[in-house]
Amino acid sequence: MRLFFLVLLLQGCSLYAQFSDNFSDGDFVKNPEWLGLSDWFIVDEAPSSLRLNAPAEAGTAFLFTASQSMEAAIWQFSFRMGFNPSSANYARVYLAADGTDLAQLHAAFYVVLGSSDDHVSLWQVKNGQHERLIKGEAGRLNSSHPEGRVRVTRHREGR
Repeated sequence: MRLFFLVLLLQGCSLYAQFSDNFSDGDFVKNPEWLGLSDWFIVDEAPSSLRLNAPAEAGTAFLFTASQSMEAAIWQFSFRMGFNPSSANYARVYLAADGTDLAQLHAAFYVVLGSSDDHVSLWQVKNGQHERLIKGEAGRLNSSHPEGRVRVTRHREGR
């Protein structure tokens, strides 16, 4: 089982801040600074994109960067998977979290790409409990090489 986690950390501040990283500089360790298992990721040149390059054995790979954006935020990313996702081999992209230890989170938002229904779904962690907010169309990612774009908007009112 190979899980991929990309975490954008929430620092609990109501400042307006934004960042964008398309990895066109070929470097993901600065501007913004990405931390985590950086040895397990590489930047592909054309098109500029971040790619998991982890060992084949089961494990969890992750990167994260700090962000102040939360009250009114838009998160968007593209994905391209080189496998048909399953309940044992899928991606989880954390949009915001209150810490870096994924097993101990009290508050977070994340997107699941794949799983047993081959769908895209949005989840929230509240007081350590995981709740699915949106379940996408079943079978949407039932492909040997699924790809797509995800955009999540959070309004100031919390919707």
